[in-house]
Amino acid sequence: MPVALLIAALLAGPGPIAVIVNRDCPIDHLSTEDLRKLYLGLTTNLGPQGRVALAEYAPERARFYHATLDMSEDRFRRRWIARVFAGEPGAPPEEFRNTEDLIRFITTHPGAIGFIPAEDTTGQVKVIAIDGHRPGDAGYRLR
Repeated sequence: MPVALLIAALLAGPGPIAVIVNRDCPIDHLSTEDLRKLYLGLTTNLGPQGRVALAEYAPERARFYHATLDMSEDRFRRRWIARVFAGEPGAPPEEFRNTEDLIRFITTHPGAIGFIPAEDTTGQVKVIAIDGHRPGDAGYRLR
């Protein structure tokens, strides 16, 4: 990569985070509030797909939880630990360290939802809009 492009990429910062679901999922969009409820375990179903299976891409979770929940990773983890010990419904997100495994998880679980860098999305999954915006749109908040 030419030095000028590398510098421009570094100055631009990280790219958008895409929220992805199984291609057969009828959901095309969610509000930030819907996403927040899912990842906090307040909503345990992903529409008609049944029980939600949460997935997280570890390298992007700090940005994702800050943008969607206004929480640090540590606070998010402590919240889930408290939920599990209290016997509340739902399960914390399954952690993935590479996008290929997370995409495979989404494709094999109809009720799964996860997040990865938008540049890593493939046609195997569906990218959903958040608050009416898609990754790359000016108003997209997951950056």
